[in-house]
Amino acid sequence: MIEARSKGNSSWSKAWASVFGAGLTTPEFARAHAETTVLLAETVEDMQQLSAERRARYESYLPAWWTAVVRPRQDWAAEGTAPTPLLAPSDLDHLAACADLIEDGTSNVAPANPHSVEILQRGVDYLLGVVQEAGDIPATVREQLVADFRHVRWLLDHVDTYGVEHATRAFERTSTRVVTAAAEPSAQGNQGLTTVMFTVLTILVLLLGAAADLAAVVEGVHNIVGLGAGDASVHEIVAEVYEVCVPEALEEGAFDHERFQLPPGSEPGSPDSPRELGPGQSDRSAHDDNSEHTETVEEGDR
Repeated sequence: MIEARSKGNSSWSKAWASVFGAGLTTPEFARAHAETTVLLAETVEDMQQLSAERRARYESYLPAWWTAVVRPRQDWAAEGTAPTPLLAPSDLDHLAACADLIEDGTSNVAPANPHSVEILQRGVDYLLGVVQEAGDIPATVREQLVADFRHVRWLLDHVDTYGVEHATRAFERTSTRVVTAAAEPSAQGNQGLTTVMFTVLTILVLLLGAAADLAAVVEGVHNIVGLGAGDASVHEIVAEVYEVCVPEALEEGAFDHERFQLPPGSEPGSPDSPRELGPGQSDRSAHDDNSEHTETVEEGDR
């Protein structure tokens, strides 16, 4: 909004077009402006975190902010109606102050990693490939996830307009959808959804901090889902995502394949290797199933 006001165009549509890089009647303009209204809606939602006194103060500016975005009952293309009168500096200052307060007390994932945009870009590109290639993910779920990740990627391509926090929030929403889908009883044993779930969790751990050490990222993912140290299949997923999202770590020596060893007996294909894990399944449950199988075999031998 500050950028739109400062462009000095002769009409409202030209001001927004200069911000979005698209003309008023184009699909890209419609998409970009719709996303701007979503951003305003998120601001309204986040204002509920503020104290009652602060919330009341900033809510009094909501009509002005909404009018600045939507500009109702006006001809956007009319010449000589520059956006300056509808965007008073004081209204913009209060919007910026409100955003600062929300950011200080936000409850969503704060992208503490200074390379969060690059991590998300690489991670989402990787996820799109994983989801599209996973034939065992139900078609409706796969199509929804592809659409969601493409939207996050679009936001990252326009991060200068909407901000990294907005893109991160969209990624969080999709991550929640992934975990929910993976937790469905019908998804048990669905390796595609399991891989996608641990991939998004790895990316979220990377966003929460610098996490230059692979072992710390593995531990972070394990702490989220309560897995044991012997979950070799999870280690492999996390290691691959780490390598994709933080390739500079390879040059810095943080990704050391010799130093990062899987627990003894957990190498894929070894006799003691745990089977592939379903959503929410720990290596303990896999061990219990193997124990039952062993007992059955022993009884048959007798």
